[in-house]
Amino acid sequence: GKTVLSGTMARLLARQGRKVLAVDLDTNPGLVFSLGLALSEAGLPPDAVEQDPGANYGWQLAAGMTPDDVVERYSTPGPDGVRFLGVGKISSIEKEAAKRSVAALVQVLLGFGRPDWDIVADLEAGPTTPFERYHGFASDTVVVVGPAWRSAMTARRLWPMVEGQRPVVVANRFGMEPDHPGLEAWARIPDDPEVAEAERLGLAPIDVCPDAPAVRAISALTEAFLTQALLTEVGAPGRPPTAR
Repeated sequence: GKTVLSGTMARLLARQGRKVLAVDLDTNPGLVFSLGLALSEAGLPPDAVEQDPGANYGWQLAAGMTPDDVVERYSTPGPDGVRFLGVGKISSIEKEAAKRSVAALVQVLLGFGRPDWDIVADLEAGPTTPFERYHGFASDTVVVVGPAWRSAMTARRLWPMVEGQRPVVVANRFGMEPDHPGLEAWARIPDDPEVAEAERLGLAPIDVCPDAPAVRAISALTEAFLTQALLTEVGAPGRPPTAR
């Protein structure tokens, strides 16, 4: 559910005239589909990165290349004006290509100096990438939790890693199940057959079924984040009401 949430939220933000960068940090990428983009095999070109033993995974952006340069030169334009960056296709069993791309993208996220942009990044499921601080650029973190107990266990492991980024729990594909103890949901995305079918076809739910209950719930969640940003700007404490 995190990829559909990320892609749909990016599109909804862009439709409000906001500048949006969507970044797929998952080495099993799917954000292109949820955004409504054609499948792209391209990540960053080899000349955009260089080896550095002291850098993350031993790679960094090439000398003279800034995060703003990467977004300007290599991001793909998508529907509603969203710009997209991803790891690219991993076409061999060696891990160097993935390490090279991920290291550069994390550097881009940490150094992108455009406060007038919204950045939405889709991380791998589980605690590994948060443990390595891939989310360190973010002001807010969404922990997507399913009804299974394994999902709750993973969320509890994630929570201490993301506490500095104002985490919220989003309950995904819940029916009548109650919240997991200690993981009260800030928002709920219902189990939605229309969205599941769009995912199966590799299409963006916001295009195929814009009035589906799950898409409407993501829209309410997006508005709640925008309200929170406004409250933060004027110095009001706390979070907005739960987006149900």
